Amino acid sequence: EDAASMGIQDGANLTSVFQNADQADNLKDVMSVAKESLGTDDGEGGKIFDSSQASILASTLQNADKADSMKSVMDDAAGLDLQGSDNLTNVFKNADKAGDLKEVMSVAKASGAVASLGSVLQNADKASDMRSLTSKAGGDGDLLNTVFANADKATDLAEVVASAEEANLNGATVDVTNLLGNADKATTLNELAQVAASAGGDDGKTDLLSEIFGNADKADDLAKVMAKSGGDIETQKAILRSAEQAESLAQAVDDADADASAAPGSGPADFTNFLAVVKQVDKKKQRGGAEEFDEDFVENMKNRAMIAIGG
Repeated sequence: EDAASMGIQDGANLTSVFQNADQADNLKDVMSVAKESLGTDDGEGGKIFDSSQASILASTLQNADKADSMKSVMDDAAGLDLQGSDNLTNVFKNADKAGDLKEVMSVAKASGAVASLGSVLQNADKASDMRSLTSKAGGDGDLLNTVFANADKATDLAEVVASAEEANLNGATVDVTNLLGNADKATTLNELAQVAASAGGDDGKTDLLSEIFGNADKADDLAKVMAKSGGDIETQKAILRSAEQAESLAQAVDDADADASAAPGSGPADFTNFLAVVKQVDKKKQRGGAEEFDEDFVENMKNRAMIAIGG
């Protein structure tokens, strides 16, 4: 009846429904939830579907074989008071991911990680990536909450974890749970990992990835410094190998940019000398030197005009 009223009673939709007649009761319950959460007021205290929901509900009908998984997700959402349209719209749009989403919800409940499940539902299109990530958390509820709170970054985080696991196969010792704990930085970490793969090549990327992932909490600072590299490969490698000191280096970058902005008539800060020093220190470290970019070193760099203000 609902399909007919919305003009989605075509072969593709109904074939799936008829082929999964054993799911009829589950599908009926799912459609009932859909009408209640997505429908509009019919003026008589009830809800009706309108044409704006046609494509959303067509996805549900075309995946009638997953109606039992969809119902499970609906039941979990109801139990957590998450059956609003803001949470469920993307679930119905991505009905093909219902099986993965059901497993994610199950792990979340078992681990007590339910605080951010609204974010999970809103990013149902990434359910397969989230399911992959839940298997890496070892049932740690805090880690899972962090991952779920950043469900919009699940694809980036899954790629970062895959890069880390590949690096570990090649001799690295990356702690994957540290990456999960820094899920909010997943997009930046993924971008830095791509720089490492490009600059390091097959022979050098493992060491660079180890530096990045071992300092995942400093990803934003490292990216800020990387933005000044000008795309030079040797400079990029030196910056990545300096990941442990990223906070100090980023502070120097911020200060230089601020000084440049405050100087009347000046151009942007020129980081040529700064980057040269980064490479020099990196070379010394590679030879076994112990020099680091601590606060005193950064201040000394500034005092010696290592970062100049361009005119």
